[in-house]
Amino acid sequence: MASGIVTKVVGDGNGGTISHRYWCPDTSASPQLLFPAPLLVDTSGNPFDLSAGTAGTPAGGVSSIQGVSGMTPVDANVKQINGVTVLMGNGVTGTGSQRVTVASDNTPFAVKTDQTTHGTTDLVAADITKIGGTAVATSNGVVSAGVQRVAVASDNTPFAVKIDQTTPGTTNAVALTSGAFDVATTITRPANTTAYTANDVLGGALDLGVLGPSGAAIQINSLQLEADIAAVPAGQTTWILHLYNVTPPSATADNGAFDLPSGDRASYLGQIAIATMVGQGSTLYVEANNIGKQVKLSGTHLFGYLVTVGGFTPAANSEVYKLTVHTVAL
Repeated sequence: MASGIVTKVVGDGNGGTISHRYWCPDTSASPQLLFPAPLLVDTSGNPFDLSAGTAGTPAGGVSSIQGVSGMTPVDANVKQINGVTVLMGNGVTGTGSQRVTVASDNTPFAVKTDQTTHGTTDLVAADITKIGGTAVATSNGVVSAGVQRVAVASDNTPFAVKIDQTTPGTTNAVALTSGAFDVATTITRPANTTAYTANDVLGGALDLGVLGPSGAAIQINSLQLEADIAAVPAGQTTWILHLYNVTPPSATADNGAFDLPSGDRASYLGQIAIATMVGQGSTLYVEANNIGKQVKLSGTHLFGYLVTVGGFTPAANSEVYKLTVHTVAL
């Protein structure tokens, strides 16, 4: 039998015939060498040549594919990404990027910046030297306008705010101790024994002294009244201390009747009641405690009138009274 493609006509079992085409690889007439095979033909009916072709030429370690040459290699190590050569090792940082070093012991990788000198671009330092572009002062530093210095304790105790001024009354002042004031005012009567009627002023307008920082709010806690005489004058009972933030404009003199005219109203701070003095041998004495009256100073001084509630006749000329006022600045 001839080699190559042969045609054999066989019956179809229905009285007709079917033509089969076979591929015979050699001229052997042995039937076992005949095998039916699908016939692959082109559009013109010619069979394809299925004989072995020429092996492709390997390129850069690429395994060849039969019949294909000039292939592009795919290496085990990637050399490019998106057509750009990949740098090996740490490499050199490019514009706008930072170099990344991956640990060789499989620990998490860390990002390292390429600058270590204070003040250069992309600074990451062990200690912060600037905030918002302004140098951070070390130690306590110097206070600037409107800013108070803050000191952080080195033993991890809660930090404390320290004020840079310590004199009461100065700008930004916070006194380290309570601003307590205690002032005694001596009142010497005129050299007469003229009787006082109820609601008369003793000694005229009084300057009670420095009883707080300038313009501050103060609290009057207590006061004492004494008279350097041995017996309570006949008719003398209780007292009223009227308070002012300036010298009373009415300027009522000793033994004048107390009044609160329109000119005194703006400076008037109210009043404190004082009980009747009690004899202590050679001295008369009374005190008022836990008063808790809050007033606001105009300057540093407090002013007032000491007014008798009961009329009395002095026992002698030039008797001495002493009024002591205790305050605390708020």
